[in-house]
Amino acid sequence: PGFSLYTLLGKLFISIVPQGTPAYRLNLFSAFTSALTLVVVNSAVNRLTNQLPITNNHSHFTLLFSRLPGLLAALALGASTTFWSQATTANIRSLMALLTATLVYALVEFRVTPTVNRLAAFAFFLSLAVVHHLSIAFIGLILALAAPWFSPPLLKVLFFQERGQGGEVRSWLKILLAFSTPLAVLLYLPIRGAADAYLSPSGLNTLPGFLQHVLATGFGGDFFYFANLSVLPDRLAILLNIFLFQFNPALLVLFALGFILFFRQDWKLATILALAFAVHCFVAITYRAPQTVEYLLPAYVILVIVAPAGLHSAGYSLRASRLSFARFLRAVPVVLRFTAYCALFITSLFIAIRNFPAYFALSLDHSTRNYAESALTLAPPNAIILSSWHQATPMWYLQQV
Repeated sequence: PGFSLYTLLGKLFISIVPQGTPAYRLNLFSAFTSALTLVVVNSAVNRLTNQLPITNNHSHFTLLFSRLPGLLAALALGASTTFWSQATTANIRSLMALLTATLVYALVEFRVTPTVNRLAAFAFFLSLAVVHHLSIAFIGLILALAAPWFSPPLLKVLFFQERGQGGEVRSWLKILLAFSTPLAVLLYLPIRGAADAYLSPSGLNTLPGFLQHVLATGFGGDFFYFANLSVLPDRLAILLNIFLFQFNPALLVLFALGFILFFRQDWKLATILALAFAVHCFVAITYRAPQTVEYLLPAYVILVIVAPAGLHSAGYSLRASRLSFARFLRAVPVVLRFTAYCALFITSLFIAIRNFPAYFALSLDHSTRNYAESALTLAPPNAIILSSWHQATPMWYLQQV
């Protein structure tokens, strides 16, 4: 209940969807946001790959071929272990993945066409993502630094041109308004505190309590807990195991190759996204908590956007060749990309086949409700049940809902 945006959107969703229990509908909300995440990932990759030249007079085959990287990126992310898991249960991670994908997409749009409106859109989604989960601020800081680097002329417009005519003032007001609007979501917290809502933290409607909750100061000792040379090598080994758990060795090799190739396509954007990926991985792996696989979801999103876009650029430099066998060379990029697409499809499909039996079995598993219901039924009146935090929420749900 401490995540304002998730709580409000979840309440809206379960109010609109008429079928199923409230718990089922809130689980369905995760499936909905995860599906949207795959749509945004597909759109972001298509936006990147459509900046590359297309030959053959834009034939239907060429246009379809140009859409494959986005579809394959969505398949790779959708089949990954933790993304699939979070997509089927009530949690704040699925919305976190959606906002990360939207934030990257907004940055890509600004990179392609740097305008004040697109910078304002980026500021809006950056603020919305940080409002939802404070850890995205580390990614957001890296991505925000890209704005002046991507478009120095736009900064000249904001700071120097149209002075005296109010143009730069209007531009800054638009950006500041876009950034500040999502902050209104946080007003839910003091309202919740004043209403003494169920499980509401004490002092939430006071300024110290509000700031402590919003800034997550209670978790300050957990951030960068493992950021020391004595344990960091072991943590990095765990990081590799986590990525192998999400994907598989063959797919990780393809991702690494795609990331490298993306530097040839757009080294500025590649540098920014690589830094954001690395910083979030470092923050997650050095954080003291057992849910590291879930905290890394934004890193998975960045990875599956950049890598397929990089694979799509394979061989484009060969088009400029003036050698006598230029006709042969023109076919090489298509063959290279088609090979990469096939490898990406096969490895992603293998992950989906690997994970499907477990998730199908989980979809039929009602042991959580059965345990919680039996514990409440068998307990004497006015008894106190000592429970692990995993089981506490189901029992609270059965009591209150």
